[in-house]
Amino acid sequence: MPPPLETISAKIPQHQREQIAAFAGDRGLSAGLRDVIASGLLVLSPVDAAPPPPADELRDLADRLARIQGRRTPSGAWWAPTREALPAPEDLEPGGAVLVTPRQVALIADGSVLVDLAAGEISAAHAGHESRASVEINDLAGPVALLPAALAGLAAAGPGRRDLGLSLAVERTTDNLCRLSLQGIGARCSVDIAATYAAELLGLMARSARASFDTRQQLEQAFQGVHP
Repeated sequence: MPPPLETISAKIPQHQREQIAAFAGDRGLSAGLRDVIASGLLVLSPVDAAPPPPADELRDLADRLARIQGRRTPSGAWWAPTREALPAPEDLEPGGAVLVTPRQVALIADGSVLVDLAAGEISAAHAGHESRASVEINDLAGPVALLPAALAGLAAAGPGRRDLGLSLAVERTTDNLCRLSLQGIGARCSVDIAATYAAELLGLMARSARASFDTRQQLEQAFQGVHP
């Protein structure tokens, strides 16, 4: 039987109230607040002060956290660890937005450019036209490294175009916007959104390289266990 509940009064910032409400979902604000307090106390308590929560409880908590919408990366992109956490289309900025999942980075503006390392593909779409190209992490390293330098060069030089490799290109248009494209198809966005996209592509490369290293290490350990 759960312990009796007590009523307390406190003031918190509006953004924290919204986060708690998103965390709680249809369970209600009070239930979400209890979870947040319990999690915070667990983190702040000494290691030996209380037994760890059951594994099922931790998995349930992690599952609910993964579905909170509205979280941002330091660069300003939308972070979605699961498909359920992706923002609704009406929540995206009209001038362009960057969406990030563990294995994907997408630029969404008047068109789209998506790098999907899970599928091994780059795709772009605009006005009913699409282009696609297969890609592996080693192939992507060059264009991803060139993009920040290309954006800086175009900012100094004015309107122009830089080829990045893999049929990818970035342009600075005469109306002072950036256009990222694959095989001539892509999306226009503001300079700051293009910089966010460049930063998140670097992050995607780092995550994917680490995951690849961990997988190889696990395979080597498994092989050593079978063949001592």
